[in-house]
Amino acid sequence: MDLPTRSAPRASGIMTSIAEQWKREAKRIQPTLQQVAQINQKLPPVEERILSVNQLDAQILDKELFDILRSQFMRIFAFFKVRLVFPLIFTFAAFYAW
Repeated sequence: MDLPTRSAPRASGIMTSIAEQWKREAKRIQPTLQQVAQINQKLPPVEERILSVNQLDAQILDKELFDILRSQFMRIFAFFKVRLVFPLIFTFAAFYAW
């Protein structure tokens, strides 16, 4: 069963119509886009703090070091009966890692 061949020219005509609408709309909004571009040029540049890969790696390494220190202190003080010592140990380990 063959498909009708009339649909291909019709689809092509629709695509041409859509392309023409896009071109007309682009020409229509050009003055507005130019005004926005001029306003953006007058604004001060945005200063964003973008972390580099090295900074992200350093943050991950800090967390891992803190976890290692914490586990070592937990092993050292595991036989102490006083559980109030652990928050102090964690604070010391965080300060030491920082």
